[in-house]
Amino acid sequence: MKSNKIIFIDVGSSTVKVYSYTNERVQLVSAATLGLKEGFDARKGATKAKLEELYSFVEDLKKKYPSCSIELYGTALFRRLAPNAQEQFIRDFYEKTKAKFLILSHEQENFYLEKALLGRYSGSVPVLILNIGGGSTEIVLVQNEKAVERYNIPIGVGQILEQYPTLNNMYSKVKIDVVKRSIKSLLPSIKTPVSTAINTGGELTWMKIAQYNLKRNTLFEDNEHPVQVTLSNFKKRNRDVYNKLSLQELENLMPSNPGWMQGARPYLALAESVFDAYDIKVIIPSDSNLINGVVRSIP
Repeated sequence: MKSNKIIFIDVGSSTVKVYSYTNERVQLVSAATLGLKEGFDARKGATKAKLEELYSFVEDLKKKYPSCSIELYGTALFRRLAPNAQEQFIRDFYEKTKAKFLILSHEQENFYLEKALLGRYSGSVPVLILNIGGGSTEIVLVQNEKAVERYNIPIGVGQILEQYPTLNNMYSKVKIDVVKRSIKSLLPSIKTPVSTAINTGGELTWMKIAQYNLKRNTLFEDNEHPVQVTLSNFKKRNRDVYNKLSLQELENLMPSNPGWMQGARPYLALAESVFDAYDIKVIIPSDSNLINGVVRSIP
């Protein structure tokens, strides 16, 4: 890994994802669940214990990749900090780790999300790009390599878990349709009729390991987006995740980062709510996220 020039870290409210960038190629190399949202305060930020965990995480990466620069990108959770608290956090973080931490605005996050995927799909058929995070959700409608509509929704996996904590019992104590009813009223109306969605942020990996009924992507040719799933088959497998698979079985699907699965059930309810609201028929899972957009913005 010594050839890696830059290490990028996407810092979410629960999960941090580490990407290497070298020779114009981005690769997800690891992910970990840190749960930074636990005890997070809009004035003070993350708890001392959680900050120390993040500092230690970065220090370990510096030892693993001694010749690489490290950049971190924080989104919804860190946007909750007041502007002066954001500035102080960034200064303190650099002083502690010598790594650059950027807190992205909604507009910047949207820009990088669009940059990650615009050009991958260049057709005239409108497509909805969905990016669900721990504290917010971004929806972008694209057509002819342009974003024609953008929406930022202040709900993510974290808020759903706060409302329905028993989702993460060994078997969910809440039906997915109950969770969806509380979400749909929060979704905006869109102007552009659309039937296909690109679901970003690790969903290709998830759908493969969770054995969704995936077929060849018939909308466009792209090695990074090779497959698709119909909404009906997506929903069918989601019911298994809610009703048949235990949390332990889900965690066993990702032994390198089992904590990631604690967001699976709320994520699926939110994704289904979006697809239902906008009459989506086909979903193209994608592992692209804002880091791919950051890299594509490098001169």
